[in-house]
Amino acid sequence: MMKRSSSKTFTLGDYHSSTAVIAGKKVISSPAFPNLEACHFEIGINSTTLINAQVGDHLVITPQNSDAHVLKFAERFELDLNEEITNKNGVKLSTQEYLKKEADIFQLVNSRMMKKIIIFTSDHDEKEVLYDLEDFSKTHSIFDISMMFPSFGFKNVSQLIDFLPQIKPRYYSIGKVMLSTNEEEAKKFKKVISIVVANHKYETVIPKIEKTREGLTARFLNSITVGSEVEATLRKSTFKIPDSVKELKKPVLLIGNGAGLGPLVSFWLNLSESDKSNEGERKFFGGVRDEKDYFEYKEKLGDSKSALFSYSRSGNKQHVQDMLKEKIQEEGPIKEWFNKVIEG
Repeated sequence: MMKRSSSKTFTLGDYHSSTAVIAGKKVISSPAFPNLEACHFEIGINSTTLINAQVGDHLVITPQNSDAHVLKFAERFELDLNEEITNKNGVKLSTQEYLKKEADIFQLVNSRMMKKIIIFTSDHDEKEVLYDLEDFSKTHSIFDISMMFPSFGFKNVSQLIDFLPQIKPRYYSIGKVMLSTNEEEAKKFKKVISIVVANHKYETVIPKIEKTREGLTARFLNSITVGSEVEATLRKSTFKIPDSVKELKKPVLLIGNGAGLGPLVSFWLNLSESDKSNEGERKFFGGVRDEKDYFEYKEKLGDSKSALFSYSRSGNKQHVQDMLKEKIQEEGPIKEWFNKVIEG
């Protein structure tokens, strides 16, 4: 059996990944949102490829399937985990390594994949059920379907590899970069970086499948404990607050919505920590669909009167640009602040 190099440096796209260590983990939950958690990770780094990380850069982590799910999936398709195979890139590796690190067996099945699954299913009755499930695209994973329909299978391993999608890396905005604060930690890491990850759980509509289900990344993150090693990559970003803003204490207006909120929240927090006396010179306008989407940021932003959020699908159903126009026109502190910025 041929294995890949045991080196700690791997190629991931145009970037090199290195080993990082989970130095801290805190899970935040709320009774109001039972299927949502926010995981705060502190990650210790020593590698030269990660040491230049700055707030707003992206930490790239590729999740992996658990050993238990790899074993169950292999048993389902009667695969030999020690067998050497060739992946889609022509690299030889063991079946176990391929299923653990490369095959996204928890990807949600879309209509295109469902059509292929129906072709690879031999039992007529199971085919009929699968035709009905086409209406529930993206509510069940490849793993779910594999366990539910015994006649779904492949003629050979090459056909299986061709069908399974590749695990894709996940990009997380770096919220904080710190020198190690305590003596014990300083002996281990040159720097500690912080990220926040939303962990969603989904309700399934399929019988015989666990009612509440997590995706690949959620399962992977839940399995990570303090002291665990992960392979991480740094992707530098040009989207930063200029140093002149911090040095000259210029007013800062941050506007964002959806997935773009991550780096803006990071900028806000770092400006707040570096100059706590100057919060009045910063305004944050954020837009999300509802309070659930704001959940992962709420603890960090707190009740700051200078950070305002609109909800496009709940309450007044207001988009961030509408809130911005409204606040500019209102008589009060925000209008005064805008006038001051424009005059300056």
